[in-house]
Amino acid sequence: MQCRVNRNALCIRTSDVKKKDSYSGPPCRCKKLLRRRATSKIVFSDEKLFLLQPSLNAQNDRLYAVSIVDIPEDEKTVERFQNVSKVMVWGAFSADRKFPLVFIDEGVKINAEVYKQKILRQNLLPQSRILFQDEPWVFQQDGAPSHKANTTQEWCRSNLPDFIDRDSWPPSSPDLNPLDYFAWGYMESKLNDLKIKQITTITTFKKKIEKIWNDIPMDMVRAACNSFRKRLRLVIKENGNRIHPKG
Repeated sequence: MQCRVNRNALCIRTSDVKKKDSYSGPPCRCKKLLRRRATSKIVFSDEKLFLLQPSLNAQNDRLYAVSIVDIPEDEKTVERFQNVSKVMVWGAFSADRKFPLVFIDEGVKINAEVYKQKILRQNLLPQSRILFQDEPWVFQQDGAPSHKANTTQEWCRSNLPDFIDRDSWPPSSPDLNPLDYFAWGYMESKLNDLKIKQITTITTFKKKIEKIWNDIPMDMVRAACNSFRKRLRLVIKENGNRIHPKG
């Protein structure tokens, strides 16, 4: 038996791929977001897993000394442990408002139903009514599966004044979310300053995390949020590649 293959059917024109990418890639989505006037009213949100051990940024953490022997042992060594305790949180803020931090119970997987009930319905919605009252605002979430789910998108469409849908937020874009490029790193730095090895219980760890979140100065939050439009332009300029903002 002979099989025939239609070679034309297997051909994908490069121009078609480029055309599709030009309408759905990060630069196009950034241009769309720039057309939104009220970016100061965007409520940025994100989840973060905090580990009960010192954090390390291999790229940015530096120690300067004349000789390595001048560096204390506890400063040049970052210990890592298996089965370390961890805490998952959800946070959100806008340029002038901060939502209470939400803790996710250990072992709970954030699927679409948990996200809708625990985060959106029980926390985002009632707190937004307190913080914004009748003012318009826009909800942002990234492309996590629980965020992109049809049921989540429909809930946001039906219950929120406005939101950035799954086809509008650029994929894999921590450079654009102030929680990613500011808040979480700031909080990890503050936790390290507390000598995290001296925190022995999850309850104490949660209290420290919550206090640091509550104490983040709003002028720093505002500055981080206000850099959003500048970062959108940089992503467009770099054609969707990683950006390196200055200042």
